[in-house]
Amino acid sequence: MKRLGIWCSAVVCLSTVMVFNWFAWRVLVQHWAGQQSVGQVESSETWYNTVIAENYGWQQSVRTPVGTECDIVTEDSAIEIEWARAHKSYEALGQALHYADQLAKRPGILFLLRGDDRDERQKIMERIGPVCVRLGVTVQWYDCKSGELD
Repeated sequence: MKRLGIWCSAVVCLSTVMVFNWFAWRVLVQHWAGQQSVGQVESSETWYNTVIAENYGWQQSVRTPVGTECDIVTEDSAIEIEWARAHKSYEALGQALHYADQLAKRPGILFLLRGDDRDERQKIMERIGPVCVRLGVTVQWYDCKSGELD
């Protein structure tokens, strides 16, 4: 019976080490991979903020006078970047209006599109499109797979 207990403890310990090593390996592979490869979609909104700001020469993470942080600031716009999810559209609209007011710029929203969320575009525009038109909020789309701004 004592041998069975020792054997079970060894199996549990080995299993734990294997699971830990699998997670550690994934983290290392992602770290070593560095830049996004063509067709790959990153999961971090911050990563896209940086890529978009650098590609277009825009300012990233600009502090407002009240201490909030605008994702992207161009010469004339304060832009909130958000994943293209209909339930996040109202939040993005509010943030864009707040940043524009604080920075004395035009409000804008840039939605990040993954390959699987094309139908979200229609849902978002049904929800906030009329308000954006009325308030002068520019809505743009960034395709994460192709890296193109629409």
